[in-house]
Amino acid sequence: ETTNTSKSLLRGLEMIDINEDAIYINGDVVFDPSINELILNYRDQNLICVNNARVSEEEVKYSLGKDNTINYLSKTVNDPLGEAVGINYLNHRYINEFKKCLQSCSDNDYHEKAVELAIEKGIKFYPANIGKRLCIEVDFEQDLKNAAEIWKTLSDE
Repeated sequence: ETTNTSKSLLRGLEMIDINEDAIYINGDVVFDPSINELILNYRDQNLICVNNARVSEEEVKYSLGKDNTINYLSKTVNDPLGEAVGINYLNHRYINEFKKCLQSCSDNDYHEKAVELAIEKGIKFYPANIGKRLCIEVDFEQDLKNAAEIWKTLSDE
């Protein structure tokens, strides 16, 4: 109620075993469950699920460094490659360091700020491109209608 997603994620990560990996998902994301399978194919690294869609000012955008890892993740990325869709994976080897980054965040920071801090410390996050898999963030009434349509499509398959 009084903090943003960086502190909510920190509370959640403090509740898991130190040897467990973590998938964390923005609570307003509706997605094709096959994205979970995509993530599990790369369990030895940290992942940020992305797409290469056109992005507006509202979306969290990303860009890649020369090593094809994410080098910028925020709403203000210059020349973004696409959107971070709000589904992320942390390998257990990095959770303690990532928790320190979350602790460094202010109460009003989004969890992406901790990713930025982790990248500055040399922790790598790889893009997991969801391709044409369905995924939508529900921010507005029309988004909710679109999500309901996505769910119907997935249920029909």
